[in-house]
Amino acid sequence: MDKHPHKPKSHFKTGGDAYADHRPFYPARLISDHVSLTSSQDLCVDVGCGTGQLSVPMADQFSKVTHHTAPAHRIPAKNASGDLIFAAQAAHWFDLGTFYTEVRRIVAPRAIIAAISYGLLHIDAPVSERFNAFYWDGLPPHWPAERRHV
Repeated sequence: MDKHPHKPKSHFKTGGDAYADHRPFYPARLISDHVSLTSSQDLCVDVGCGTGQLSVPMADQFSKVTHHTAPAHRIPAKNASGDLIFAAQAAHWFDLGTFYTEVRRIVAPRAIIAAISYGLLHIDAPVSERFNAFYWDGLPPHWPAERRHV
């Protein structure tokens, strides 16, 4: 058992430039669909924003997008203030129980909460069979345990 369950993971302390260079961007429709669901566009909270692939385009849609270095269970936002709270390809790194407690604190009435994750590639057969075997059987033993949520 980890003595420090809220201690940040160190998977991304090195290689940040390469990580940013090779991250896919999110489609415009993902942004517009989420914005259309919100009743207000005052505050968007990106938890685990990483390189900002989603928080930067959200800044064009909201009055404010927060950007702070803080643990996911201590989000520096006022009570009942967030109109859209999202974690894009990040929630699997959080202690989800404490994260959800914190989200309940900062969520505004009628707000949207979104955990966004990438889908899998769709490849034509026969390559798809080999890819799926590699993805589902070959890779999992090498992933951190948190990756199972993705």
